[in-house]
Amino acid sequence: MSARTSPMDGAVVYRDGLMIALLAARPLRRKNLAAIKIGEHLFRNGPDYRLQFAARETKSRKVLELNLPSKLTPFFDRYLSHHRPLLFPRNRNSRQPTTHAPSACSNLWVSVRGTGMGAESMYRCIVAHTRAKFGRSINPHLFRDAVATSVAIGDPKHVRITMNLLGHSKLATTERHYIQARSLEATRRHQSHMLGLRRQSRDDKLACSHRPRGNQPDV
Repeated sequence: MSARTSPMDGAVVYRDGLMIALLAARPLRRKNLAAIKIGEHLFRNGPDYRLQFAARETKSRKVLELNLPSKLTPFFDRYLSHHRPLLFPRNRNSRQPTTHAPSACSNLWVSVRGTGMGAESMYRCIVAHTRAKFGRSINPHLFRDAVATSVAIGDPKHVRITMNLLGHSKLATTERHYIQARSLEATRRHQSHMLGLRRQSRDDKLACSHRPRGNQPDV
């Protein structure tokens, strides 16, 4: 972060980075990501954090409960105690320590106006940051595809865990990702095999060209 970056600008960058980190670890649907409220959806679960959505709040109409990785705990602690309060206008110019404002807004993701961010606003932030970092925008839904495909390729025996992780209502949805991943892996293996054959053929030709020729018979 630049030394010239204001505390509020720093809070915005930190918020967006944490949002993307959460999506990478627990790829929620955009609507649920935007709806997270402290004490209603986000809870401290011992040393770590937990997310919980009621059945009426999910697309599958099933309760969704997710424990967050321990690696994210210190970043959530920092965001909640320091950066999030700075996004409330009344805290920006105060010489007093910043405080939480749950009575004003309990949304986890807060805009610079001190109000909850909408799903579309979050979408634009995520797309802009990922495009700037990777040269290609990654929207929230692609995070879900990436997790499902990664599990299907890396741990196919436990591919069904993505059903709970992504909140799918039917196993068929998860199995589509599995089939897609298997097809992708088969294509890569075929390509690797063909490249190996091509290299072998090139090496054989090179060896033949350097092989010493025997004495030619007199004519």
